Amino acid sequence: QKEAVVAANNGRIETRDGEQWLLLEHGQRNDIDARTGEKSVAAFERYEILVSENAARTAQNVAPKVKNTFELLRSPTQANQSELVWRFGMTLGAGNLLLLGVGLAARNPRRPSNWNMLFALLAFVVYFNLINLSQAWVASGKYSMGSALLVLHGVAFLLATSLIGWRDHASSMRLNPWAHRRVAVGA
Repeated sequence: QKEAVVAANNGRIETRDGEQWLLLEHGQRNDIDARTGEKSVAAFERYEILVSENAARTAQNVAPKVKNTFELLRSPTQANQSELVWRFGMTLGAGNLLLLGVGLAARNPRRPSNWNMLFALLAFVVYFNLINLSQAWVASGKYSMGSALLVLHGVAFLLATSLIGWRDHASSMRLNPWAHRRVAVGA
């Protein structure tokens, strides 16, 4: 018949004599009696409560999104590796999209037939969805973490650098069209 809400600045789970205890520090407890509607508030420096085994297990099994990167690297489960694929994928994706942007910006953006902005937007949407898809593939066990990162981001890197090379070659041909031709000198 009573409902209690407890909030604290710090908390941890400790095991004493085979029992799990939740220790909270610097907080307050709000109690509400459902029958009478009476409310009470109590502040505390330290609060201890015995936790059932199931609740303690779920509190220790934190979702991979909440863990820091070093914790994910220390325990290489499929769920942790899929989260790492997403985190590393966002970093590598930012670099690859930067290279793609350099390759697409090689032309005059004020030209009336400029499709580079539309292509850049389409490339971002497809690439971002592939990063999320690679996370799901690693979580399901279809691909390993290394192969997912290497294939997706390696192909994107090759495409972006190829575009830069192609644009660079095309601009050098415009500047000096005779540089790449062989001229036969008659004898």
